[in-house]
Amino acid sequence: MSSFASASEALTNSFVTNNFEKLLAGTSTEDPGPIPYDYFSACTEGFNKAKKIGEGVFGDVYLAVDPSRSLQFVVKKINLQSLATISDTPESLGEKMRSNEIVALSRFRGSPFIVKLIGFTEPSNKQICLAYEHCAGGALDKILLDDDRARELTYKQRVRVALGIAK
Repeated sequence: MSSFASASEALTNSFVTNNFEKLLAGTSTEDPGPIPYDYFSACTEGFNKAKKIGEGVFGDVYLAVDPSRSLQFVVKKINLQSLATISDTPESLGEKMRSNEIVALSRFRGSPFIVKLIGFTEPSNKQICLAYEHCAGGALDKILLDDDRARELTYKQRVRVALGIAK
């Protein structure tokens, strides 16, 4: 059995299966749930550098593709080594970051201006990953800070963004 097949089977056996596509589409009323790390690894081809689409202070962001479902999403993999520079217990700090992000994004689940969290690794896993919908246009903050890209937004769209954030 291939690595992807076993990872896909792991997802099939989890409760998220019924809601995964709905979570991506934004039509699920369920909260995001735990997804096996092996599934994230398989969908990013082992967190292949060619799949990396962004990076932050505490981790990298990868484009993930589930070929059996034709789904695209992104996975943020928290780098526990970078957390070790600010904490004696990077695992617990990583877990706290994961929990805080889940709570924060769950509060804004209905907003069209906030990326949707669709899943995460289980707390017992040593690797901390968060899965989000894939926003092909990129991050809004990057668009607003780039004069050329910011011109793509009409005045009306900018007002909607500001009002949405203010809510």
